[in-house]
Amino acid sequence: MISTTVATRDVQACQRTDAIVVGAGFGGMYAVHRLRREGLSVLGLEAGGNVGGTWYWNRYPGARCDVTSIDYSYAFSEAIEQEWTWSETFAAGSEILAYASFVADRLDLRSAYRFDARVHAIAFDDHRRVWVLATDDGERFEADHLIMATGPLSLPKPIDIPGADSFKGELYRSGKWPHHEVDFRDKRVGVVGTGSSGIQIVPVVAETCQSLSVFQRTPSFTLPMRNRVVFDDFAVQLKANMPGLRAVARNTFTGGVRPLSTRPLFSVSVEERNELMEDAWSKGALYFLGLFSDLLTNAAANEVVAEFVRGKISETVDDPVTAEKLKPRGYPIFARRPCLDTEYYEAFNKPHVSLVDCFEEPIRGFTETGLETTKRRIDLDVIIMATGYDADAGHRHHRPWRRQARRRLA
Repeated sequence: MISTTVATRDVQACQRTDAIVVGAGFGGMYAVHRLRREGLSVLGLEAGGNVGGTWYWNRYPGARCDVTSIDYSYAFSEAIEQEWTWSETFAAGSEILAYASFVADRLDLRSAYRFDARVHAIAFDDHRRVWVLATDDGERFEADHLIMATGPLSLPKPIDIPGADSFKGELYRSGKWPHHEVDFRDKRVGVVGTGSSGIQIVPVVAETCQSLSVFQRTPSFTLPMRNRVVFDDFAVQLKANMPGLRAVARNTFTGGVRPLSTRPLFSVSVEERNELMEDAWSKGALYFLGLFSDLLTNAAANEVVAEFVRGKISETVDDPVTAEKLKPRGYPIFARRPCLDTEYYEAFNKPHVSLVDCFEEPIRGFTETGLETTKRRIDLDVIIMATGYDADAGHRHHRPWRRQARRRLA
């Protein structure tokens, strides 16, 4: 939480700039660049040790972007577009972090930033009409303009399962992963959460661990990613046609270059739509999102696609009981964030991977040796909390500060 209790009496102790940008993710980096271009003096404050935002912290096994790499890159600089080449259709977290570093070097953005500087207090001085900020180490700054570029995925959810301090094993959060390699060999691992992060983590950890227990509350719809290497000839083609690709992205409701259709689902025969869905499944990625024009507006059409995906889960997962538990029900496909995976469902065919249905047996709490549900104790050496973020508001979600900002804007 960001406090608003910043004393503003001792103005001499504050370092003054025209603008302050909080955050060094993609939004903050661009804000620094744009404000500099407007001729303003800019200070960036970042809690992490370098640029990258969520990708600076998000280093869990299997971390990968689930939109195409070209959609997940800056469009304001033709030079950067031409100089940088993505290696895969869907970039790994390490490559995204390298891209952020490349842009920071290219535009000399680090010189504007103070890293390892976590902002803990913000206030607006009504008398002098300036923003005043304080960091954890006691430094104070002020500026005429404040840009909160802390992003929607910057604050991992706290561990809200009782007894976390009692666990004697290794405990990790996907959104704040350590910057050293974690070894899962010969260890009993538990993954709590089956959203996007958990779905990416499970297949990778399953490759080396002794056993893997996946704790699922609400199953997610996830589609095969079908990631591909970007070979040199394709990279040349992408760069040559980048202006057109950007124009398409800006003028479609999905904001990307994935295919779109004007064809309603029930305008084609059952046989044809099944062929279309089979083709989309084999191609992977988000082809389904643009497969039919009424997927997000016609509940009956949406259910046809959802049931097709449920059928694919049954085809993939050997154990019918596990397959049934993995099938999302009770909400439309794409009503929640669509996930993309690499052999997530296939992981449950491994003999050492098991699913714990937290509707049937909710987690009661941590023990010294693992997790306890309402039915049993599961001994674990490593627990990964893949429970996501305090999304959207994150660090900005502090109501006194929000009220004060609204008064200022009024």
